[in-house]
Parts: sequence; structure tokens; C-alpha cells
Amino acid sequence: MVHLAKVKKDNEVLPSVREIDSIPSLETNDYDTNVYGSHFAADHMPQHEMPEGEMPRQVAARMIKDELSLDGNPKLNLASFVTTYMEEEIEEIMTEAFSKNFIDYEEYPHSAEIQNRCVNMIARLFNVPTDSDSENAMGTSTIGSSEAIMLGTLAMKKRWQNKRKAEGKDYSRPNIVMNSAVQVCWEKAARYFDIEEKYVFCTDTRFVIDPKEAVNLVDENTIGICAILGTTYTGEYEDIKAINDLLVERNIDCPIHVDAASGGFVAPFITPDLEWDFRLEKVVSINVSGHKYGLVYPGVGWVIWRSPEFLPQELVFNINYLGADQASFTLNFSKGASHVIGQYYQLIRLGKHGYRAIMTNLTRISDYLSSEFAKMGMVILSETHGRGLPLVAWRLPTNNGRVYDEFAVAHQLRERGWIVPAYTMAPHSEKLQMMRIVIREDFSMNRCDSLIQDFKLAIETLDAMDKSMIAKYRTHMQNHRNHPRHQSRAHPHYMGEKHSLQGKDGKTHGPNFLHAGDHVHLGPGMSSERLTDPAINLHDLPQIDLVLLSHYHEDHFDKKVEASLRRDLPIITTPHAKKYLTSKKQDSFTSVSALDPFEQIEVSIEGTDGPGPPQLRVTGMPGKHVPPKRVVEKLNTLANVFPPTNGWMLELGHASTNTTDFYCGYRIYISGDTLMFDELREIPKRYAGQQIDLMLAHLGGTTTPSPLVGRLMEPLAMTVTMDAEKGLQLTQLIQPDVTIPTHYDDYDEFASPLEDFRRTMEVAGLLDKVVFLNRRDQYCFRVRR
Repeated sequence: MVHLAKVKKDNEVLPSVREIDSIPSLETNDYDTNVYGSHFAADHMPQHEMPEGEMPRQVAARMIKDELSLDGNPKLNLASFVTTYMEEEIEEIMTEAFSKNFIDYEEYPHSAEIQNRCVNMIARLFNVPTDSDSENAMGTSTIGSSEAIMLGTLAMKKRWQNKRKAEGKDYSRPNIVMNSAVQVCWEKAARYFDIEEKYVFCTDTRFVIDPKEAVNLVDENTIGICAILGTTYTGEYEDIKAINDLLVERNIDCPIHVDAASGGFVAPFITPDLEWDFRLEKVVSINVSGHKYGLVYPGVGWVIWRSPEFLPQELVFNINYLGADQASFTLNFSKGASHVIGQYYQLIRLGKHGYRAIMTNLTRISDYLSSEFAKMGMVILSETHGRGLPLVAWRLPTNNGRVYDEFAVAHQLRERGWIVPAYTMAPHSEKLQMMRIVIREDFSMNRCDSLIQDFKLAIETLDAMDKSMIAKYRTHMQNHRNHPRHQSRAHPHYMGEKHSLQGKDGKTHGPNFLHAGDHVHLGPGMSSERLTDPAINLHDLPQIDLVLLSHYHEDHFDKKVEASLRRDLPIITTPHAKKYLTSKKQDSFTSVSALDPFEQIEVSIEGTDGPGPPQLRVTGMPGKHVPPKRVVEKLNTLANVFPPTNGWMLELGHASTNTTDFYCGYRIYISGDTLMFDELREIPKRYAGQQIDLMLAHLGGTTTPSPLVGRLMEPLAMTVTMDAEKGLQLTQLIQPDVTIPTHYDDYDEFASPLEDFRRTMEVAGLLDKVVFLNRRDQYCFRVRR
């Protein structure tokens, strides 16, 4: 993974030379004196701008070495799958090849030939068809599995698009099916290439893809299914054969790409009878990392296609400006030849027997470590006996009264030199905390025993701490992470970044993620067409902790959302909606709370920053989705078209530490789909003298059965949400500091566009109180203390 680096502004940059209140420095010849006698040793290393002058080579080398010595020891880094040992003979050859640009095939033809040999060996290792009746398989080297996955995804997308074009069908909305435990490069591939992610979410007991659920997600827009041979979290192999067999059984034309980044050089030698590769007819491409269990230093990867049918010709570029005709399918151009040469060395030096011997040893050590941790009461989450990668994933037992967590254990181990990650499980099972140790080639049994002893010491040290000591230890850990030395190396992140699976905690209200052209069912004989795409896709959201559902309508809670959310997700809604969400015989939501108008519920928020425990207080607000006319209400009750609806008042604040008082630091009113009616006047009465900081006003003047009918035959039409004029009246009634209009352009039933509201507020002299947000814009606010 390449991290973005932040370019600091001038006012953030420390001067390269500081005045030191001390004895004067000596005049020395920096090219003759000892490194630490030169003036460079007492100066800051250049960080933000190239220095004007030169530096002696031995000084530059020593300064860099000294800084790198503060890195962790790669041999003790048990978080990474990346190879940390190669034999001296190949290290020397790779060093000699540093200056070779692999892409210059004409100048370095034997380096190119070595790549071709590697592709052939790896393809046969993965049982690619090689009989005379089959087309030639294809493959290429990459700079790692991330690039390989990008190429495999591009090939699947282009093949799907070509098929759809030939059939005269829409090809603008491709999607891909995968486990939520995928490595982040899959999220990148989907994002970069405009492909919708369709996830099979993990559960508290299942951390791999469910084959039936995966195949059920396949539709006409699915470009392929990603299956993982060795997940990052637990090292488990997904049941690729089951996915293949279901696709064949149902006669579904959907390819499988196997992400064998970690398992591709393990499974063939430990479980050769496991069918996961090109022996399965639906498997069309496979990627593997050479720098993981391929036993080469980073970075090199490989991607193999079953046949040219699955690598569309238009993706392959033919060039000749380096002196020879070349066929190229890469995301980059120049790269060194060293790592391809290193891979060839390992393949011919070790052979199948050598790889089998190494992977057998790693599996045995992994099983030994797993059994030792189990004896200590740890809950083992990874497989043993070669049924998964040679790693150990585990968590602390939950019923032993310990007051510390996995992150404290990781910190203790780090103090002893070991780098062992603690992390949360994939989305929808992220409440599960766990740890993982990767067994690599240079992790001997002797080193394993040393780790076990240090692990026991870490547990004993933490067990000896009482709650107050653990609290101090957590503070120490936090201070360690926040120390300026660590902050100076921090990588930038974007405010409100919400597009990764492991995003920040959040809440959503009225979740709807349909696309333009989709229709929602609103009741008997009633539907509405979506006119816009969502500002963000469902699976791009951060972790959702709470849903506020104003009413049970598909334009607010579509079937896709309902099927995707985890069943124990807390939902606050109306009594009517609760009945529907909890009454299903199977797969009901299990944590639904119902509020009538002005009923309250308080939600605890993690954190200690403030004078008391932080809380979110949610209060139901009045709402009415149909005009308050007796005949209309009676007909609606019979037809069940427009359900009861709520608005919401959200109050962010904290509880008193010794009373039941609640101190509000920010108050948000969400109108929900409502008309102006008398009960709304109760809101300013209830909150008299209390500041309402923000109002989200649902507008649009939704007209049913359609705005056209409303214009031509007004008595037959009915407005069910506020238009611009009613939005003004609501603003004048509630008097919020800021109003943000929403719900005005997504469906064909909206009759009052946003511009109407803008003009109405301008005429009323309230335009300065309105914030207009474009799609994906954010509104940031600060909670008062």
C-alpha cells in the first residue's frame, strides 16, 4: 500500500537549522572528520526542501542508517506476510540487476524470457489447461497483488461490457460480489473503475464468504465474484468449489477471480487435492503475490488468465518505441527486473520439493503455536493442519474477568520488540477484536518458543494490573500513539472519509441507495421512479451504529438496504415500522426501538472527552404524511399507502456524572416526510429558550399520483411533503440557526424544485440562514461543551 504524503505549508515547517544555546561549534573539515564530528550530526536532517550544498557520502549513509534503525525489526514483525529472508546468492544477483528496466525487452531479452518462464511455471502450478485443444493461457508479472487484482478486475469489467454491448443492453452499472473481509485493494479497484461493490458480510461466527449468499447476489450487471484463498483476517480458505458448483448448477454466466495473494504458494504444496484453481470451470483468473509465500522480497506479483477469451484484446497495448514490438497490459510502465529474477531463482532453486518442505515446516510451527495459545485459554479463530494459511488468529476469552483487551496485549508485546497486530474484524462483525501472527519462512521453532514466553509475560503483567492501573496503561498507550514523534510521521486523511469498509462510526436516517431508473413500491398501485443516483453507495458508508427510520417506505428504506444491514443493528423508528421490521418469521431485525412523538431514548457514545459520559438523545417529533382531512385519512388507512411518520430531534451532549441531568451541546431537528399541521407548533413550545442549531427540512412538494396529474386535474392529486412555501413556514416556526434542505430532486413525484425554496427564502430575507449542499458535500459542526 502506498501512503499519501502531506506537503507541509511554510508555517508548519521547522527551520532546518536552530540556534542552540550552548558552546560554539568547531570549524571542521566535514570530508575528513568522523561522521559524528561533522556539523551534520548536530543539525536537523533535511526534511522538506533539498539542501543547497552537498553532504559527504559516508555522512549521508550513516545518518540514514541511524534513522532507519528506529524502525521495527523485520524479523520480529509478525503482522506482515512479506518475505524478510532470501539467500545471499540471489541477493547478489538481484543487486546486480537493480539498473535493469524490465520493460526494455529489446535491451534485456533474457530478463523478459525469465518472466515468461515464471508465468508458465506458476500457471501449471495452478492447473491451467495445457492440452492441445485449449487456447494458450496468459499471464504477466506485476509489482504486487494489488496491481494484479486491478488488472484482473479490468479484464472482467471489459469482458462484461463487451457482452452487454453485443446484446444491446445497458452496460453503465457493473457490480462485483465479494466478502467484506477483502483486502483494501479490492475496494480501490471497485472505486477506481466505477464498479459497485456487493458484499457478503461476515458474521460473528463466519469470517469467509457464504457461497449461496454470494451467488444469490449475482445479477445481470455482475462482472464476477472475488473468492479469497487465505483471508487477511483469519487465513481461512473460502469454498471456491462451492461457488463454482452453484454457478454451474444454476447455469449462471459469471466468472470467478481467485485472490490467491497469500495462499497461491501454500495450498498447492500442503493441500494439493483442494480444488480452488483452474480445475474449476468458472475460475478465469488468479493473482498471487511473489513477495509473500512466493518467498521473494517486495514487490512482485503475478496474474494468470485461463485463456485470451478472458483478457479482452483492447486492454493489451502494442508498442515499439523501445526498439521492439511489445504487448503490454500493466498499470505502470518502468519497473526493475530484480524481483522477477528473484522469483525465478526461488522456483528453480527450491523446486516443488523445496517449497513443500518450507510450507510444511511453517504449517507445523503454526499448529504448535495455535495449540500453545489454546492451552493458555485463547480462543483460536484460524484453521490448523493446512486447512488455511500458516498463521494464528485468536482473541482473548470473554468470560474470565480480564479488564484489558487485545490492543493492550499488542502494546505489551511491542515493548518486548514483537510487532503483533490487534484489530477489529471485518464490517458487520467489527465488534470482535482479535490478534494475528503470520508464520513466515524465517520464523523458526526456537523463535516461536521465545514469542510464547514473552506472550505469557505480557499476559501476566496485564493480569497483575487492577482497573486503575489498566486505565493508566490505556492513557499511556494513547499518549504513545499521539506523541509528536508519531504524529510527525502520520499520513493525511480526508475529513469525513467515508468510502472504506472500515470507516468511522456513524449513523444514518432514511437510508436509500437506489439508482436512477429504479422504481420503489409505495403501496397498492403506487410506485415512484428514482431520477438520480445516490451520492454515496451503501457499502461506501462508514460503520453504521444506528439508523433513524422516519417511516417504512421504500424511498427511505429500500429492499437493498434492508437486506444488507446486519440484523442486530439498532434502529429507532415508529411503532408502525417496528411491527414490519420485527414481524418476519426469519431474518427480522432484533434491536428496534419505537418512539411516539415526544418520547425519548438516550444512546451512549464511547469516549471520555467531556465533563460527563457523552450521549445522543433522540426524541420523536410529530409528522403527518397525508393532508389532515378526515376522508383522505380514512382512505389512506384502508389503502395503506402512506404510513405514520416521525420527525426527530437529535441532541448531542453529555450526562451529568452524579445526576440524571443532560447537557446539550448541539441540537438537530430532522423534519422527516411531513406536511405543515398543527402538532408541529408544539415543537417550539417544548424547546422554548433552547437553541436549535440545525434543521434538515424534507421538501420537494411530493405530489401523488404525479405532479402532472396535479397540474391537469388538481382535485385528483395530493401533496404529501412540504413545498417551498411550507418549508419557509417551518423555518419561521422552528427558527433554527441553520437550515439544510433535503429530499427535493430524487423522485419523479417531486413538484417543488430546490430553486423554488431558494427564491422563497431570499424573498423572506432568510437566505443567509440556509446552507445548500451538493451531493457528497459535508456540513461540519462543533458540539458545545
